[in-house]
Amino acid sequence: MHSYADQRTHDFFLNRDYPPVEELQQVFKALKEEPQSVEELRAESRMVERSSTRRWRSWKIHGGARMDFSGT
Repeated sequence: MHSYADQRTHDFFLNRDYPPVEELQQVFKALKEEPQSVEELRAESRMVERSSTRRWRSWKIHGGARMDFSGT
């Protein structure tokens, strides 16, 4: 059992670090055959910079994104 405050804390972190499905669809549509820099993909998908850094990290950890040393 969790209290209401515990549930709100979990929801906060989940919403902060993991994007809604619509945002994932925007990123997927912005992908191209050739590698893109994070900045290019962020601009094409209209992702907000302050929220995207945590999300890229989460995607990378969970295998949803790959990034090389040059940032593409």
